Amino acid sequence: MSKTSSRPATSGHRRTDWRASPAAILFVLPCAAVFAVFLAYPLFRNAYIALFNWNGLTAATKWVGLDNFVWVFTSPVVLDTARNTLVFGIITIALQLGGGFLLAVALAGNGRIRQVGRTIFFIPVVLTPVVVGFLFSKILEPNDGELARGLNALGLGALVHPWLADPNTALVTVSLVNVWLWIGFSMSVYLSALTGVPTELIEAAKLDGTNSRQLVWHVLVPYLRPTHFALLTLSVIGTLKTFDIVYVLTKGGPSGSTELPTTLLFRVGFDEYKQGRASAIGTVLFVVALVLTIINLRIANRAEKTE
Repeated sequence: MSKTSSRPATSGHRRTDWRASPAAILFVLPCAAVFAVFLAYPLFRNAYIALFNWNGLTAATKWVGLDNFVWVFTSPVVLDTARNTLVFGIITIALQLGGGFLLAVALAGNGRIRQVGRTIFFIPVVLTPVVVGFLFSKILEPNDGELARGLNALGLGALVHPWLADPNTALVTVSLVNVWLWIGFSMSVYLSALTGVPTELIEAAKLDGTNSRQLVWHVLVPYLRPTHFALLTLSVIGTLKTFDIVYVLTKGGPSGSTELPTTLLFRVGFDEYKQGRASAIGTVLFVVALVLTIINLRIANRAEKTE
């Protein structure tokens, strides 16, 4: 009769026993403390303030419940900012990702000209949005700006236009300035991803007779799908939190044509002294960013599983 072992079968995955490794807890505690103090507490505090009517200057508060959130979802001003954000996001995300990808493909590889080109397009990324906003406010000034003087010198004075003062062109102009600021970041990420494309894959595609356009569209674009989703997630979050460059260029004007949720939050909270409504805008903005990020990640994971 053979004897069977009395030891329980063990699985292939080892379970960490935190009680047996107190050092691991000590390593985690600083990160947990930073998360609690600088992220979790402000989020919950912001949501709590949104339940009150408070001017931010005195200790007097008045409980209003969900009235501030009802205002966020029903106010025409907030709905206009949502529309502006949608237009701003479509323009900036499409041009940043599409333009960044094309720049990366064109400037990939060695060569002094390509290195100079990569440097030129990446320089705006290291500038602060405030500096970029101030720079373009001077360039686009319709009377004595560099663009107006250049057009007048070329005999194209009819094309001079108050781009930032016209409600019909202000939002598109601000969007293009934001693209100029961040397209170099997308380019750098795509350049890094292109270095991971197997040379065998490209050589096999060329042997099959694919031309350059087919190589980019049918080989590189599908292969870099994880990079697309990563940049899309970052771009969506960046769009929702864009503030400084819009505030410097237009302060949400003219006539609210470039008003975004962040600029509206600032104006409501610090110009109108309605901290409850400002906190409600911030809370809703955080939830929207979180939901969109989760949806994007799920789509990315599902696409990865189907490959």
